[in-house]
Amino acid sequence: MSLMGVILGTLGQLMLAFMLFMFSVFMGAGAANTTELQPWQTALLNGAIYALPGLCVLTAAGVIVSYLAGTGSSQYHWYWLPVVVAVFYGVFVGLLTGR
Repeated sequence: MSLMGVILGTLGQLMLAFMLFMFSVFMGAGAANTTELQPWQTALLNGAIYALPGLCVLTAAGVIVSYLAGTGSSQYHWYWLPVVVAVFYGVFVGLLTGR
């Protein structure tokens, strides 16, 4: 792993955290305005507002710790985890609203 890759990846994850915050807020608000939600669905949408950006920060911290431990470049794959979770969140909200 190179230091430049870790720095750029971490900056990218921090920018992605902000975008996923906006993504979860607006998708959750859209679902809540167009569909009658059950309490567990509302709780899940509210939790995603904090979980999606938090996952980005956690992933960036994990890659930094892996870099400091001297692991290989396969640790860069952790940067994809928030993207995959965001896709599942988008699919869930799409199924929730029927669109």
